[in-house]
Amino acid sequence: MNPTHRLFMLALLPLSVFTHGAVADGHGSDTGAGESANRKPCPAEFSGVTLIDNAKQCQVFSGGLPASIVHFSASDKQTVIDYYTSVIDGLRIDSSFNQHTLLKNSTDSVRVIVSPDGAGNQVDILIQ
Repeated sequence: MNPTHRLFMLALLPLSVFTHGAVADGHGSDTGAGESANRKPCPAEFSGVTLIDNAKQCQVFSGGLPASIVHFSASDKQTVIDYYTSVIDGLRIDSSFNQHTLLKNSTDSVRVIVSPDGAGNQVDILIQ
């Protein structure tokens, strides 16, 4: 596996891998006892990023930088990609692998991963 694919696969790891004891099941429920993941109603914005209108089942992982939020959107994949590339300056598709699409800005300080999830998409936003 080349280095680009290795980095992309690392970016696709569930955010729960990077928290202390929280395990997200992919459907908005927190199955671990960790304090790092907080499932709550979706905010209108997160760290300066306005979330798509139909964001739901949000899990916020923060306490400083890096910070991340995971949410579900019933919108189709292209609509989600178009939305986030329009609201985040310089966000572009970096790579796609196994139906997961990684978007990054030019400074690599914002990453968005869009992955199929049932009748919609899971959206992971990482702010560094």
